[in-house]
Amino acid sequence: MMIDTNAIVTATEANQNFSRIAKLAEKKGRVYVFKNNRPKLLVIDLDTEPQVEISEDE
Repeated sequence: MMIDTNAIVTATEANQNFSRIAKLAEKKGRVYVFKNNRPKLLVIDLDTEPQVEISEDE
């Protein structure tokens, strides 16, 4: 898996400043949240992520 190092944040940073993480996800498309130096979570922008589709009902 190739990870853009500019799209990595720590779990602490994500917890303390989620609005910044959301803006970064909008800009980059996805943000990786690391915990204990390992990827733990993925924040994605649903408008730009082609792998996730949301129906009108959702």
